[in-house]
Amino acid sequence: MRVGQDAGGDDLARGERHCPGLAREERDENGGRAVDIEVSGAAPIVMGVPLRLERAISNLLDNAVSFSPPEGKVTAAIVGRDNWIELAICDEGPGIPPDFLPHLFERFSTRERGGLGLGLYIAKRIAMAHGGDLTVASQPGKGARFILSLLAEAK
Repeated sequence: MRVGQDAGGDDLARGERHCPGLAREERDENGGRAVDIEVSGAAPIVMGVPLRLERAISNLLDNAVSFSPPEGKVTAAIVGRDNWIELAICDEGPGIPPDFLPHLFERFSTRERGGLGLGLYIAKRIAMAHGGDLTVASQPGKGARFILSLLAEAK
C-alpha cells in the first residue's frame, strides 16, 4: 500500500513509505517480533494524510503484537477491491469477548492493564476521516482480525 498526496500530505506515490517499513518498525520496538505482510496484486495508492494513516496502522499492529503470545504470529494482508483497499491485521491472541465487541472502538475502552483505551478509537476515527472504516471479527480463543478499509486512487 502506498499513500498518495492529500491536502497537507506528502507525495508518497513513488513508494517511499510501505507497510514493510512499518513491519520493520514493529520488529524493532517489540523485541524481535516480526509481522508477516502479504500484498495481493499491485500495491494500490491510497489518498490520505500519510502520518495519520501510519498512526492508524501502527496502533493496529501494536495491539496485535501486545495481545499475541510470544510464539504467536501476526499477519497483515493488503487486498485491492474495486476502488478500495483492505488491510487485514490478524493475531493469534485470546480473541475479544463478545460482550466487549460493541465497545471496542469507544474512547477509553480497554482490556489491557495499563492501556489507555485510545489506540483503536484513534485508528477508527482516522479511517472514517479518510472516508473508510475499521471493523473487527473475533472469537474467544481464536485471535482477532481487524480490517482497515480505505479508498484507493481510481485506476
